[in-house]
Amino acid sequence: MRDANLISSCAFPAAGGTAATIGIDLGEPLAMAHGTRLPSKVEAVISYTALPNLADAHSATLTLQDSDDNLSFTSISDVATITGAGGIGAAAGNTRFRLPPLTRRYLCISITVAAGGGDNSASTATLSLDVFP
Repeated sequence: MRDANLISSCAFPAAGGTAATIGIDLGEPLAMAHGTRLPSKVEAVISYTALPNLADAHSATLTLQDSDDNLSFTSISDVATITGAGGIGAAAGNTRFRLPPLTRRYLCISITVAAGGGDNSASTATLSLDVFP
């Protein structure tokens, strides 16, 4: 079972657009030994619904980002690139990404759809966190 405060979703943008989830608050920085902020193993889980309108050979890229202020986000890593194929877009999927120990307080995913990629606004992406002791 996941904490509802650690889940954020958004719709994919249309072709040539970018969208982002609302930032998830990881909490105040923790005073841990060796400067680490995350006391446990924390994984970001990024899942997305099928993208039937993603045009062949065009892609949607999901990027994990962090921020100190929930306003200005910086990319941590591209975590998924989804490419349309066969005239049917792309299937639903998910990926997991272990957060670096010094991840800043707020976390979101940014979604960019390539120009010509079709209107994917009926599809959604969700960021959630799994925290392990």
